[in-house]
Amino acid sequence: MCAIDRSPDELQTGLKTTAVDIGAPEYRQGAGRVDADAAVGAVATSPAITATITAAPDRVTAGRALTVTYTATNRGTERGTATLTLRLNNTVVATTETDTIAPGEQTTETLSYQTTTADTGSQPITLHSPEGTDTKTVRIGEPQVQLSSVTITPSQVSGTAQTHTLTAMIHNVSDDGDPDRITMAMPEQVVVDAVGTTTARDTTGKSVPVTDATAIKNNTLTVSISPDSNATIRDVTVTTEFSAHRTDTQTAGGTT
Repeated sequence: MCAIDRSPDELQTGLKTTAVDIGAPEYRQGAGRVDADAAVGAVATSPAITATITAAPDRVTAGRALTVTYTATNRGTERGTATLTLRLNNTVVATTETDTIAPGEQTTETLSYQTTTADTGSQPITLHSPEGTDTKTVRIGEPQVQLSSVTITPSQVSGTAQTHTLTAMIHNVSDDGDPDRITMAMPEQVVVDAVGTTTARDTTGKSVPVTDATAIKNNTLTVSISPDSNATIRDVTVTTEFSAHRTDTQTAGGTT
């Protein structure tokens, strides 16, 4: 919706300068009759703001933000603002008000929507402005992560206080190529002593967050682990999780 304000003086000037003498006595016509078309044209001139999508991703992994860059242009004769809406598959997912734009000027801004797994598939995104729409298609894919080469050294344990080293290759196989946080979860009664990689942080809990695992650069994570004093010999199952949506689980070849 476009908005424009007129001061009382501007309204008075517009009405007086568009009055027309109809030739009748003043007591019949007052100081003049208003030429409706001319008065409306003078008073109701408004901005005409259009918006076009100038940048949007071709692919987004569900759980990440879908960010659209747009350019709003005022093709009218007055300064003004406009309300823009972003629709995903005909559902409004974001709304914004443009900055005030002078006639003939434009502004470039962004609109974002946090996607979910319910949005997966090839989806039309449409930017609506008071003067029209602009549409682009984006493919929203399910997040995927894979775990491989899981090993524990030593593979056998002779006492409950022994420390082991677990090494695993984490693959981010989502096809948008963007990095994201991946969590490797340890089973109950396993304590993480240290994390031997520059892409993960030390932790004393059972979850090891890993960053920068992408489709073109995967990460090998080495973790020093040990059971608590009440642990018994068992397999260690490691689970990785990507964007809190999809998991992959593997069991290491040894026991602890």
